[in-house]
Amino acid sequence: MFEHLRNVDDEVFRQFALVCQRLVQSARLLEQLLAGTSADEARLGRAIHEADEDAHRLAHAADARALTAFVMRLDRMDVHAVAVALDAAVSGVEDAASQAEALHASGAPPALRSLAATLTRAAEALETATAHVGRSPQGMAGAVTEVRRFENEGEAYFDDGVGRLFVGTPDVLEVLRWKDTYERVLRALAQCALAAGTLEQISQHDM
Repeated sequence: MFEHLRNVDDEVFRQFALVCQRLVQSARLLEQLLAGTSADEARLGRAIHEADEDAHRLAHAADARALTAFVMRLDRMDVHAVAVALDAAVSGVEDAASQAEALHASGAPPALRSLAATLTRAAEALETATAHVGRSPQGMAGAVTEVRRFENEGEAYFDDGVGRLFVGTPDVLEVLRWKDTYERVLRALAQCALAAGTLEQISQHDM
């Protein structure tokens, strides 16, 4: 009986893992956009949008699957919280990418590219954490710790990069352009950390 209930939970979290895969894909494409040229912006922007649309669909489907399941070991509201948190992380990357494309943020400063790379690593660690929910508490805890470490690392890149924008006599519009992009990428990173925290909370419940 309990194994059957675990199988239902596992099915939902397999769908969440697919959400995380799309999240990682989007983050990598955002890295490419920021490191690339203006000729690549539209193509990469479209690819990110497609991956994010798929991720939103998967998150909503997993949420609906949990809500309509006859019985689960996990509380349905816990599963809903995960769906919402992962969906917000996807939206964070999508928002950062849309703004980067709109502001023609290719050829970004090194610190911004490093921040984007940290976002990708955090998304990868979030994917690992999702895979370990209910199966490996140690693996789960380690992955969540990694996400938080990457968040701290990203904040350092943000502080350094934004600080450099104000050195000398910068063009105000350029400062605003890059600062906004920094902020949106950092916000996406923070959403990944919040999602990891949500996974950690429900992993402490009986699965």
